[in-house]
Amino acid sequence: MLQSEAVQARRKSKRFSLVLIDIELLQPFHNPWGRQAREHVQGIVAKVIKRVLLEGDNVVRYRGEGCLIFLPNAGSLTALLVADRLTELLKNLESALSRAKSEGRNQVHCVSVRL
Repeated sequence: MLQSEAVQARRKSKRFSLVLIDIELLQPFHNPWGRQAREHVQGIVAKVIKRVLLEGDNVVRYRGEGCLIFLPNAGSLTALLVADRLTELLKNLESALSRAKSEGRNQVHCVSVRL
């Protein structure tokens, strides 16, 4: 999917940017529950990221714990701004996960982030 979009952008001489994010908070799901649990959570995180992006931007899961984001018609400054916003979001998710884990089993913590 992303490859065809990149080829299309090149043909039309349009710029685009790629952002690769490593989601370290997924590792705790892999160790006790295995790859399927990690991939399930990775899919959820990808959906959350998609909601932050503009229409037309694409996010796909990438390798073990990553997400690759395709930003059509975006230069490097826009890509940096998007990466900063997503980093803030992921830090807040990771913080909520850590708080929930430290308080024991069956804990829920909500995250509210303005992006």
